[in-house]
Amino acid sequence: MANNDAQIKRRSAIIGVSILLLVAMVLVVMFGARNKYGYKDGIEDNKKNHVASTMKAVRTICQPTNHKKECEESLRAEAEADNVTDPKELIKIAFNVTIKKIGEKLKETDLIHKVEKDPRSKDALDTCKQLMDLSIDEFTRSLDGISELDIQNIDKILMNLKVWLNGAVTYMDTCLDGFENTTSEAGEKMKELLTSSMHMSSNALAIITDFADAISDWNVTKIVGRRLLQDSETPSWVEHRKLLDAKTNTFKHKPNVTVALDGSGDFKSINEALKKVPHEKSKTPFVIYIKAGVYREYIEVLKNMTHVVFLGDGGKKSIITGNKNFMDGVNTYNTATVGMFL
Repeated sequence: MANNDAQIKRRSAIIGVSILLLVAMVLVVMFGARNKYGYKDGIEDNKKNHVASTMKAVRTICQPTNHKKECEESLRAEAEADNVTDPKELIKIAFNVTIKKIGEKLKETDLIHKVEKDPRSKDALDTCKQLMDLSIDEFTRSLDGISELDIQNIDKILMNLKVWLNGAVTYMDTCLDGFENTTSEAGEKMKELLTSSMHMSSNALAIITDFADAISDWNVTKIVGRRLLQDSETPSWVEHRKLLDAKTNTFKHKPNVTVALDGSGDFKSINEALKKVPHEKSKTPFVIYIKAGVYREYIEVLKNMTHVVFLGDGGKKSIITGNKNFMDGVNTYNTATVGMFL
């Protein structure tokens, strides 16, 4: 009986030790599996790998810019948060960050405008508000354009992007030009406000230009049986030149409205004709035929007036003129007889 009890105890001890060893082995396997599939140390390793990949992509896309540090810093936070390495998505982030930055500076410009006393500086600030708003529009348009980018339209979209971004940069340069000969500190304040926005805008243009050059070098569109846009081809934004027959110098299409000083047209002034332009964005040209005569008026084609085309009887016959000038205290930007806010 005693022997049986001893055997039972011995077997129980062996089973107990075996169970402990088995549990230990299972824990080791589980711990190893956790590390392998991203738990604990594995999580940290994967995170470090994602950050490294993202930063490499950010540095690559910022390489052609003149302000690399600002480019990398502006992209890093959002790119790392979503592990973004796709160049197209990084460009979108760059556009969005720039839009946000210009918007913030636009609000600060409004505050400066409210307290400014000098008339010429106040006028310059008002012009800056318009131009910064136009810059935001160009970046928004560019953001839509990069979203539409694919192998079928890559040459056209990249060309448009370069034009729009050039416009955004030019608007901010023009803003600062308006403070020439002003007496207050508003010009210096605006220069300080716009420095980061202008750097980021310049970076965006450099990125797109480098991207377009790379695409041209790779000749990517030939892969699908297409060729890059040649100099002889007409970009989308100047297609309306085809409204005139080059041989006969006559209209191919009937004008939407006609302006004539003698009353033989629909209106006697160009500004009256502009009121007929559809407010909703149109993809077809709205042609305003301006008959021979001297039109003493200031024309503003607003940004909601899309695809407006002026056609006249020639540069020496259909004349638009005015007498605003910088010496009289009018900001240079506002002295133009025809201003296009598109």
